[in-house]
Amino acid sequence: MKKIYLSLFVVSLVTFVSAQWQMRNSFQTSYIDNLSVVNSNVIWVADQTDQAVSISTDGGQSWIKNDFQAGSFVGEKTLGTFSAVNDSVAYIIAAGLNAEGAANNGVFKTNNGGKNWTHLPGAFSATSFPNFVYFWNINEGVAIGDAYPNQYFEIYTTSNAGQTWDKVQDSNQANGNAEWGLNSGAHLRVVNETIYFTTSGGRIFKSADKGKNWTAINTPATSNNYMSFDFKNDNEGMVVFSNSSAGEKFVYTTVNGGADWIQQTGGEYWFLRQIKYDASRNIYFSTSQYGLAYSDDNGATWTRHPSFINISLGGLQILPNNRVMIGGWGSIYYADNYTDTNPTVTSADSPENNKINVYFSDDIDIESGSVASNFLVTRLLHYETGIEIDTIPVATALLDDLDKKRVILTMAEDVPFDTITVRTYEIVSTQGLPVLFSGAGSRAQFIKTNNTGLHELSAQSLKVYPNPAKDIVNIELNENLPVSGLKIINTTGQLIYEDQLFNLNQGSIITIPLNMNSGVYYLQITNQDGQAITTRKLIKQE
Repeated sequence: MKKIYLSLFVVSLVTFVSAQWQMRNSFQTSYIDNLSVVNSNVIWVADQTDQAVSISTDGGQSWIKNDFQAGSFVGEKTLGTFSAVNDSVAYIIAAGLNAEGAANNGVFKTNNGGKNWTHLPGAFSATSFPNFVYFWNINEGVAIGDAYPNQYFEIYTTSNAGQTWDKVQDSNQANGNAEWGLNSGAHLRVVNETIYFTTSGGRIFKSADKGKNWTAINTPATSNNYMSFDFKNDNEGMVVFSNSSAGEKFVYTTVNGGADWIQQTGGEYWFLRQIKYDASRNIYFSTSQYGLAYSDDNGATWTRHPSFINISLGGLQILPNNRVMIGGWGSIYYADNYTDTNPTVTSADSPENNKINVYFSDDIDIESGSVASNFLVTRLLHYETGIEIDTIPVATALLDDLDKKRVILTMAEDVPFDTITVRTYEIVSTQGLPVLFSGAGSRAQFIKTNNTGLHELSAQSLKVYPNPAKDIVNIELNENLPVSGLKIINTTGQLIYEDQLFNLNQGSIITIPLNMNSGVYYLQITNQDGQAITTRKLIKQE
């Protein structure tokens, strides 16, 4: 049994109402990778901390968190998948220790919504490494453990709600080759009575009779560390994998149950991670740290959902009523129409010393747009020892009476001349639609200077190198610009260096001596009127 963890920093969670993509607080505290759907109303979720489950009985609109009570799991533990059968009863896989410090591996059951769990005897031993459990109904279930260090996977079935377990004999399954599984919902798929799981050798094990007999499917993957898959039916399926955490992503599909795999090469795949097939819409979804994507052409091309760009997402399930539900970082997202988009932050600027304008794509509700704590304004301070986040306090937030797409922030202090990032939380449109955080659509960045207050960076217009720099810095023009001067200012707006520039054109290189102290500065290229054409951050080192 192995477990992969993700990490992310999030400031707060929020509850919203109304249509399109909704965001709800599940009261989990980390990355939600396990979702168990009982029906369109009852859903259980759990994050990677293995401390609690959260249950919804109204289709995801509200959630109740139940912490695991003392005595359920004693000592060190690693929990695998869980499977709920109603709003009270669920089963979970665990590897851990009992009160005496002895191994306490196996299937555990709760009858009170996840507060207390009881070990069910008859499946697994002290040397086992259990990974998965799944129940089709209140009676019929399967539990799966590693083959390693043995040749065959350790698999059990039950037909009486876990009171007794029947071990699947080696003769009823393909050779496990001493492989193991990853105990995450990402590596388990169920299509009606057929169940699949991945192995450390990049294979997929399949049972078409609720776990009693197993065959192995070879895939182009060599490991399941960075692998995901799903099947439409017995014949059609997809596998996505890479050879390392930052490696190139590969997409393969099959139409003959995995006997042959065809590589897809028609699109970008770098943002894919965990895939899930949606039979009601005949599309594949992908969730990852880069957000939500979907494919309606069998994985050849993928569309990234604009409302979820760079929002870290985990498990995804399709409810019986076709609602799409996704686990995030403590949050649950759901929609009945997956293509619907939500309001986003479009830009920000600082026209006055202590003012920041934040612009949105939609009209913003006055209650959420007038709460100062819904906005976080920061800059990065660069030191020789590292980088520190500096928060610029927001005194008040005011929704513009005439332009409800603009919120005016009054800061408790002047906005410094620096690269400023504005993040939003708990912002809702007048239609009741949330700005989904903490993705790209919930924040904006701009550069505050002592001239116009806002200058966009243009990587194509010039190169600044080396940066960070010690003694000199070079400025290379990559296009013809109306350049007449150059300024270097510090973060308080003080002019440190100024020079006039003549006869410059595309390809010109200017070398500037750096005689100032180490720190953060801004290099401005100006026109004949002294206005900045473009501004670049410059780091001076000793």
